[in-house]
Amino acid sequence: MLEKVPENHWDPNLNTLEPVCEEQFIYTYNEQQEAGTWRSWHSHQRCGELISVTSGNMVVISKQGSSYAQKNRAIWIPANLEHEWYMPVKTANRSLHIHTSALHDIKGLDQLHVIKVTPLLRELIASIDDVKLELADEANKRLGLVLIDRISLAHKCEDTLPMPYEHKLVELCTQLLLAPDTSVTLSDWSEQLNISSKTLARIFVRDTGLNFRAWQNQLRMEYAHKDLEGGTSVTDAALNCGYNSLSSFIAAFKKHYGHPPGVHKRSF
Repeated sequence: MLEKVPENHWDPNLNTLEPVCEEQFIYTYNEQQEAGTWRSWHSHQRCGELISVTSGNMVVISKQGSSYAQKNRAIWIPANLEHEWYMPVKTANRSLHIHTSALHDIKGLDQLHVIKVTPLLRELIASIDDVKLELADEANKRLGLVLIDRISLAHKCEDTLPMPYEHKLVELCTQLLLAPDTSVTLSDWSEQLNISSKTLARIFVRDTGLNFRAWQNQLRMEYAHKDLEGGTSVTDAALNCGYNSLSSFIAAFKKHYGHPPGVHKRSF
């Protein structure tokens, strides 16, 4: 077991949220945390939570798994689910706490998952958050219900990279998420953490369901996907995610996505 002693720990008792009642069924707030901040284990008994990342990155760890989100992504956390989170870089987010009375009979909101924040969803969140709408008002209530509807229908990011649970391992993984071209092996990490490579490999597979090499390859492919989607050339996409050989990158990309990166790039 790795040591779980975060250096920068945020105490939830110092930041108590207002209670969310059934009439004012959405409570919103903005947060900005410094790089390296951990939030201790907690749960929300009467509400689900949507954390929409507006800048930076975050990892949410829970009994249902661990998820990673960045700009234009949001993490849905069901009511009563114990979780903690980590900010590897300075991060800002908008958080919505939605009373369970407004979530009845909506499928899919009982599981932790990452969703894509569309322009419409982003504007709905902002419109409620910026002016702190009084949802007891009938017109404002309708806007709040539309927001919940959009959350329930949002595209789930099924290919989200699985994250580990151990704090030190999360911190190391997020370093790679921020710099996927970094050359590192599990042996390098085992020396840094002062545990055997065999033990670390077992912990990694237990937490993520993937061995380190497969996890790193998926990370690089996802990074390359975003680069290509943004108009980056195939050669630059390969270099940006750590491939020195263009042929090796093309082969890995084709194996992962079923087609070469040039075809993928033209599809956007």
